[in-house]
Amino acid sequence: MKRILAIIVASLICLSALFSLSVFAEEEAKINVKVSVTTKNSIKAGLVSVAVGDEDGDGAITISDALYVTHKFHCVDGVSGYAAEESEWGLSLVKLWGDDSGNFGYYLNHKPAMSLADPIKEGDVVSACIYTGTYPGLESYTYFDQDTVTVSEGGSVTLTLMKISYDENFNAVSTPVPNAKLTVGEAAWNDYKTDENGKVTFSPEWTAEMAVSAKTDDESIIMPVCKVWVDDVPENSDTSIPDGFITPDATKPAATDKDGNTVTTDKDGNKVTDKGNAGSNEQKGGCGGCGSTVGGISAIVIAIIGASVCAIKRKERD
Repeated sequence: MKRILAIIVASLICLSALFSLSVFAEEEAKINVKVSVTTKNSIKAGLVSVAVGDEDGDGAITISDALYVTHKFHCVDGVSGYAAEESEWGLSLVKLWGDDSGNFGYYLNHKPAMSLADPIKEGDVVSACIYTGTYPGLESYTYFDQDTVTVSEGGSVTLTLMKISYDENFNAVSTPVPNAKLTVGEAAWNDYKTDENGKVTFSPEWTAEMAVSAKTDDESIIMPVCKVWVDDVPENSDTSIPDGFITPDATKPAATDKDGNTVTTDKDGNKVTDKGNAGSNEQKGGCGGCGSTVGGISAIVIAIIGASVCAIKRKERD
């Protein structure tokens, strides 16, 4: 009996270690990044959060992987709207959001990337754009000095709009963008305009997520994106959401309560507690398959214990 107990304990210890390693490996397999895909007149994807793994199996998590996952979850064409292939210049972008013009640019943390195969890490920002002009008359890639902002009740936000251009040696140079008009999504927003230093200060007007962007009269820039959330809303304020301005199902950044449950705020300002932290494993990068893994390991444990017991009893009978 002692031999049976020893085998059972040893089996449980080994399988527990294997399960821990399996969970750790699965958690390490994905990173969370933000991705934007824009043009001079539209925001295809505005700093959407995606969990990215080594989607193409090349041994690294790259810009290409991030764009692939973004298309998978956010593009109406799905992954068929994206394509990359090897060329004499390395891994090259040949289709973006269904556009196959090849007139694209892509950036990592608002700096020109060398290749789609550039590795990315947790918290990075990947931006891709579709140009309508041709060199040397391409639109300028632009970005705000802050990607996400949470503003308190009655507060204001100051952003600086920058654009990337190139000097005589083709080195990337960032300079302010003056006289750019703010938008919410793609729609004009009041009379907010950047000054000669590219700065603009505004007060958010709604409770839901706002995708703040900008345009110029000469349409010479690619639309940037900054996500803004209002932390609290003054009493008796007008919190109606104009059509087309704000995503109807948008939420504030997730927080957790004392029990570890995810707490968000819906479009009506109500708190929503997600006790199960539900969501697709691919999108959240969580261990969505852990339940099935536990079940599988439990079955293995039972099988091993049963086989061990039978073998020992058989030996004792002999």
